[in-house]
Amino acid sequence: MQEFFNYLQKTGLDQKSIVMIYGDHYGISNTENKSLATVLGKDPNNWTNFDNMQLQRVPLMFVIPGTTGGHVEHTYGGEIDTLPTLLHLLGISTKRYTFFGTDLFSPEHRQVVAFRDNNFITPKFTSIGNTIYDNATGKEAKLTAKQQKQLQADDNFVNNELKLSDSLNQKNLLRFYTPKGFKAVDPTQYNYANGLKKLKRLAAKLGAKSTSLWSQNNDHSTADDYSTDAPEANHSTTSDNRIKITNPDGNNN
Repeated sequence: MQEFFNYLQKTGLDQKSIVMIYGDHYGISNTENKSLATVLGKDPNNWTNFDNMQLQRVPLMFVIPGTTGGHVEHTYGGEIDTLPTLLHLLGISTKRYTFFGTDLFSPEHRQVVAFRDNNFITPKFTSIGNTIYDNATGKEAKLTAKQQKQLQADDNFVNNELKLSDSLNQKNLLRFYTPKGFKAVDPTQYNYANGLKKLKRLAAKLGAKSTSLWSQNNDHSTADDYSTDAPEANHSTTSDNRIKITNPDGNNN
């Protein structure tokens, strides 16, 4: 991570970029979670489904040029909330678009995080199957009538969100989504194998108007500005392990 930010600073990209750092999914199977218990200050013999649920929390960090002092925002959200949040940080209105998630900084953001198995978590409670846990204690919660009513509403919300997600995916509903200004993409016009050549041609066509890093570096790569001590970057240590592929004409690659 330090190497990456050193590169951004050396090339000036750090002043032109918002960097979003996040985790995708938890890294190990639930069957191995107890191995982490002692690291988290817990007794592996008392490990519960609540503890498994807590391990599904992932980091989300924004590094924004021109800001100072940073802080931690204690907000519950899911990864469906990252796109509208990022767009708003960039000053891009989302009024024309449809999202399942909402801006994490919005006062209208609903802090109910749905999981694929219909379980969910809120700032105060975690719902797993038919059991409701108190987040503060990790124990089964004793609910008031008001809390039970709110959790039922949260459960209905989660079920509806999952049904909408299933409908979108299973019925391919995006084919009907054509917001104003939308232009259909012809996939035959895209070949990512020659993407670099296309970018170079585009930069040459734009000339002085090109804002790419390549153009601003006098049509040269900035790869040499990236310093790393990663062993795989040392070709002398990896060349013996490369797989040799023989073409039908007998040439080796």
